[in-house]
Amino acid sequence: MTMEKNVKSLIAKGKGYEIEAWEEHFTRLVKTAMEATGCTYTYDVRQCHSDPEEDNYKVYVMYNTTRAAIHVGNRSFDAGWDVYDKMKGEIMLSSKSDLEFLLDRYRILIYEGNADIICNHPSVVTMLENMKTWKGKDEYTKTKTEPFLVNGKVVGYMKSVKNLRHLALRDAGHMAPRNIPAEALDMFERFISGKMFDDTIIP
Repeated sequence: MTMEKNVKSLIAKGKGYEIEAWEEHFTRLVKTAMEATGCTYTYDVRQCHSDPEEDNYKVYVMYNTTRAAIHVGNRSFDAGWDVYDKMKGEIMLSSKSDLEFLLDRYRILIYEGNADIICNHPSVVTMLENMKTWKGKDEYTKTKTEPFLVNGKVVGYMKSVKNLRHLALRDAGHMAPRNIPAEALDMFERFISGKMFDDTIIP
């Protein structure tokens, strides 16, 4: 609890303290958990170490066909670590007000794997239940969670409130599309096509 209070205190101080908050949270909290368990993987409670093939995307994105498809030309690829390092301070800043703005205006899908450590389901629920201005907040707390089916199989549980579809996927961690690719693809296709909102009239 002391560590949590320290992080909240640093964030409350505002600009200039975000990096310190990130260091307090990540290097102490996450590193402490890793050392205690002997595990190095922070994306799935069921997995202790990352699979070697998880980094295969670095090869994939270098193919000419991939580069052409994502319109990056001959730009160099560094897996985003330069950007990550420069934006450490931003990680600790809340984007809740931005999400609330979007929720009242656009269709939104929020999903997480039920074994995700980083974006865990209880934390996401807590965030949504503690929104300040979102018009669907009260309805969200009262709405029942319904099974999400793919080919007759329950692959997750979803709440449908106004513009929001909040889905917790079964048998998945932070890398849900990698853990359950067929089911994740079905989820994305239903969201993009609008089928996920067929029972809702949105102006």
